[in-house]
Amino acid sequence: MSFVRVDAVNVEDVDITNPSLVGIHSFSGVVVDGAKKVDLSHVKGAVMETHDEGENGSNTVLTLKSGQDVDIYSAKRITISTAKNTEIIDPVHVEIESADTVRISSTKSNQNRRRGNSFDERKKILNKSSEEFKKLIDESGKSIPQRRASLTSIIENDSSLGESMPVGITGLRRQVYGNKNVSVLLSPSDTIEEQILREHVVSSLLENRKIYLEEDKRRHGELLEKMNANSKWLRETEQYAIQDLRRAQENSRRAQENLRRVREDIRRNDIHLTFQMNSLIVDENSLEERFVRTEKDRVRAEEDRVRAEEEDRVRAEEDRVRAEEDRVRAEEDRARKSAELEKRENEAKKFKEYQNRRLIELVRRSRDDPQSFKNTPF
Repeated sequence: MSFVRVDAVNVEDVDITNPSLVGIHSFSGVVVDGAKKVDLSHVKGAVMETHDEGENGSNTVLTLKSGQDVDIYSAKRITISTAKNTEIIDPVHVEIESADTVRISSTKSNQNRRRGNSFDERKKILNKSSEEFKKLIDESGKSIPQRRASLTSIIENDSSLGESMPVGITGLRRQVYGNKNVSVLLSPSDTIEEQILREHVVSSLLENRKIYLEEDKRRHGELLEKMNANSKWLRETEQYAIQDLRRAQENSRRAQENLRRVREDIRRNDIHLTFQMNSLIVDENSLEERFVRTEKDRVRAEEDRVRAEEEDRVRAEEDRVRAEEDRVRAEEDRARKSAELEKRENEAKKFKEYQNRRLIELVRRSRDDPQSFKNTPF
């Protein structure tokens, strides 16, 4: 993906690659790779690598505000405000405000340093200090022979000795060795006073030599303490270097783990997208089939409706015809029954009339011929 300008608000799990300008607010999980300018506000979790600005990819600006659990790699200038659990690797310039937990490795310019100097600067100071210690040791080792070779005589600055010195003794030069204030005689004489003075000088020289040895011993003790402190500093620096190396290895391992996790997420997202694409294709096919099936069902329903209406109309017509036939048949039956009833009534009437005539005839016959009437079955 390549964007000219992207502004996203309230989006979770976003992967943006090679945008020119990205403004991100209120994100839960963000992966930004190869961005020219990135502004992340209120970021809970973000992994950023090689954020560039400019045509040649100078990678100058990266601003984080209120971010938690942020890993940053190879940024030249970073400004972080109220960041929690932030780890920065190889930045050139870092400014941090109100950070709870911040880890910084191999910084060239940093306002929140652990010991005030980077490892290379501490190493340069350590080498310079070692050279100065060697120089001091050499100078302290050569101090006594050089003084002995340059002195003709040493006279302790004592008021009683100074009063007994001859007036002709000249060429005194005052120097300071240790805590003693002594004088040097450049032109000794061969007088008895000078011999006595030389004997006194020898005794003073022995005493001063003892003082010089004690002073050199004290100085060597101080140098030994400094060397021990320097050795302790070297051990601490070595421990810091080991810690930096372990931290760099841990950061490299974490970066490899993050890269592996990102690749796994990309692979999982690809599988998920492929599955979703296949699901969409299947859904589209099923929707098309459902649409075709629905259209067929609609046509079939329309045909069924027309057929049902036609059948209902035919059935209603048949029922009407059948009802008309039943009515006609009922009328015919009623007419037939009426005719039969009338016929029966006529027959009954005729039979009754016949019986009446017969009875009248019998009565007449019985009245006319009673003897013959007795032989009648009636």
